[in-house]
Amino acid sequence: MKQLDFSIIIPKMREAVQEYLKRKISQGKTMTERDATLRWLERHYEEWLASQIGFAERETGLPDTRTAEEKRRHARVPIEISAYYRVLWTPKSDAVPASPLTEVARVRNMSAGGLYIVTGRAYPVSTLMEIQFELPTVTESISAFSMVVWREECGTGRYGHGLHFSHIESHDVDLINEVLMERLLDAPVVNLTTTR
Repeated sequence: MKQLDFSIIIPKMREAVQEYLKRKISQGKTMTERDATLRWLERHYEEWLASQIGFAERETGLPDTRTAEEKRRHARVPIEISAYYRVLWTPKSDAVPASPLTEVARVRNMSAGGLYIVTGRAYPVSTLMEIQFELPTVTESISAFSMVVWREECGTGRYGHGLHFSHIESHDVDLINEVLMERLLDAPVVNLTTTR
C-alpha cells in the first residue's frame, strides 16, 4: 500500500461516519455515535478505504514523503501506562472476529491526537483498533477508535505502532489535554544560557 496522508483520510472518514449516522437517524433508527462508528467500521470501512486510496493518489499525484514528526499536529508527551485494545479490521484478513478489549499494550507517549503503543504483534498500517486506557489522576476510563498510521520493530518480538484517533469523544480529549498539560507544566526547565 502506498504511503497515505492520514491528515486527509481521517477527517474524511469522520465525515463518512457522520453521514451514516444521519442516514440511520433519518430512517428512524436510534443509535449513538459510538454505535454508528462501530457499525460503519464493520460494514463499510474496507470498501471506503479502497476508494480513498485512489482519491489520495489523485489528490496529490505523489506519495506523502513527510516524516512522522512533520505530519504530527499535536505534541507528544512521554507516559508509561497500560492499555487494552482489540483489532476491528486489518488489511491482512477479510474479517476479524469480534473480541473483547483483552489485548494489552504499553503506551509510551501520547497526544490529544493519538498514542504510541508497543505490542507483541505487528499490525499493518490502516489497521483499525478500539483502545481503552486510564490516565494518572483521572478516575474515568478513556476509549477511542484509532488507526495504525506507522509501525516499527522494537526488537525481542515487540512492535511500536503510531495510532491516530479516528473517533474519540470530546470529553475524553479534554481529559487527555488536562493530563498532558499537567505533565508539561511539571517538566524540568533547562537553562540554555551560555557563559562567555
